[in-house]
Order: sequence, then C-alpha cells, then structure tokens
Amino acid sequence: MDTNWNEEIRKEVPPEDLKNLPFFLRKEFTRRGIRKIIKPDLLSINKEVDEKTIDNLINKGWPVFLWSPDSKDELMWSLNKSPYGIITNEPLRGKKLRDG
Repeated sequence: MDTNWNEEIRKEVPPEDLKNLPFFLRKEFTRRGIRKIIKPDLLSINKEVDEKTIDNLINKGWPVFLWSPDSKDELMWSLNKSPYGIITNEPLRGKKLRDG
C-alpha cells in the first residue's frame, strides 16, 4: 500500500512496511492500466481517497470495498456510494443504517 497520502496511516504502519511508490505508480492513469492487465477480484479503498476516484471506480463496475467508515455520517456516505461492500468497525450500526 502506498502510505504517503495519509500521515495518520503512516504512523500506524511499521517502518519496514512503508513503501514509497515510484511517481508513475501514483498516477491514476498508470493504475488504470495495471487494473486492466491484472483484473483484481476487488479493490479495497480507504474512504479518504479522492471521492472522484472512488466514484469512477464504482461507476465502471469495479467491486469496491470502502474502509473504514465508522461514524453514522461516514457510513451513510459510504452506503450512498453503493459499493460492493463496506469494511467497518461498527458492523451493527452499518447494518441498521443499511436496513433503514
């Protein structure tokens, strides 16, 4: 995982696991090409990734799992995106919100 985009996540990652992705891999154009070649089973995306990128991937039919919305507002935002799945620390809250 490229951890450079979020300082809070960087603090949680052991130093030996930190990666500095080359510049070309940080570009969505390159990642799009890689996805066409690799054809992943799913994409696990942090809710803090650029919303336009999340929307584009969902709208193109990629099986996106959003993580980790926990507050009511975050869960509602995630549910409204209609991803393939949601990874949360509050599954009961998420189920209650999903079920209405």
